[in-house]
Amino acid sequence: MFLKATEYYLNQGEDELTFENKQHIIRSVVREVVICKDEISIHTF
Repeated sequence: MFLKATEYYLNQGEDELTFENKQHIIRSVVREVVICKDEISIHTF
């Protein structure tokens, strides 16, 4: 899924992506965000 999201992003160009497109890409790659007192961990699929 990461490669698919990366390909989509690179083919669209940063200026052409809407907020919803960016949100979809992030949700396709990120499984979980853990916020602790001194640390933030981002877990991917």
